[in-house]
Amino acid sequence: LLPGRQMVPFLTGGAGSTILKGKAEPSFDLGVGTMLYTGKTAAMRWELRNHRFPSGSEEARRTSSNFEFIMGFSILR
Repeated sequence: LLPGRQMVPFLTGGAGSTILKGKAEPSFDLGVGTMLYTGKTAAMRWELRNHRFPSGSEEARRTSSNFEFIMGFSILR
């Protein structure tokens, strides 16, 4: 996308457990991102993830959706 640069897209996913009020709930996350190599040993990274898990009392269950945006810088050896 940029002259002289290399951009690498990626997908992420995971499963785990979220503890709310002492009760464990299953949780899942999906995300997308890219790494933009600015040189031979350096890269900038961004990622957007959506964490989803059920919450609420037994009578009022609903699925919560939390978004997370991450930016970073990597030094490669």
